Amino acid sequence: TWATSGMDLVGKTVLDGRLKIVRLVGKGAFGAVYHVIDDQSRDYALKALAPSPRHIRSDLYMRQFDAQFELECVAHCAVNGHPNVASILECFEENDIRFILMEYCSGYSLNQHIANTARFWRNDKEIKRVFTQILDAVAHCHSRGVSHRDLKPENILSDAEGETFQLIDFGLACLQKMECANGVGTGPFMAPDSVPNAYDDKYDTRAGDVWALGIILINMICAGFPWLQAVQVDDGYHCYLTDPDFLSNNLAIAPSLVPLLKAIFHPCAEARISLPDLQRVIKDTDRFHMN
Repeated sequence: TWATSGMDLVGKTVLDGRLKIVRLVGKGAFGAVYHVIDDQSRDYALKALAPSPRHIRSDLYMRQFDAQFELECVAHCAVNGHPNVASILECFEENDIRFILMEYCSGYSLNQHIANTARFWRNDKEIKRVFTQILDAVAHCHSRGVSHRDLKPENILSDAEGETFQLIDFGLACLQKMECANGVGTGPFMAPDSVPNAYDDKYDTRAGDVWALGIILINMICAGFPWLQAVQVDDGYHCYLTDPDFLSNNLAIAPSLVPLLKAIFHPCAEARISLPDLQRVIKDTDRFHMN
């Protein structure tokens, strides 16, 4: 994986020397994101994806790798043009590495705001303002036929002032409303219907995004999670399914918010609240924290 390969591109240039890689922003199993500047000192983000050295000689692996890269580029391009979605500028390949050049967000991730800045602590007005931006970003994606499938605070970045928040990372996005439940996503944010099962059932990817939005909202209010994963063997989720007062008894949330969260976390995707309805409810909601 990239995280263990020791590959480091800092100090190198790409696109015929037009972009200089100045700083590693973050890295994961499959790639890394860098802060780059052009020859006019303008800032950008550059995502780098490299095939596994162990599998690079496999034609099947490389076809799948290139298809996934192409899908990410197509999905991200489809949602360009919204103030709460970081813009994609260019996709290219150099030396067997695939690159995605994007708008640069100079502030913190939503996760950092939650954990380190106390921006949302007892601040209902700020929760509503920022969560509305996140809802608008995801609604825009859905209107363009794109499901994100990895909504989480780490994939939402702010500007330096913390005023505008933008959705990033379309590496797991898809263009189908119904998709096989293959476990795509990040554990605490995954809907129960997206978890792999023995029947190869398909799940509603838009409803899966709505579920993740509910977890993000709880995370913004409480800086925690109601459960680790929405599966029966998870103690928290099992208690939620069997105890109608689980949310109000275990989370420091306003009682008026409980019906909305239950509508978001309906185990049946068909009965889950729609994103437009969620937007309307949030517009009329002013209380998020418990008094």
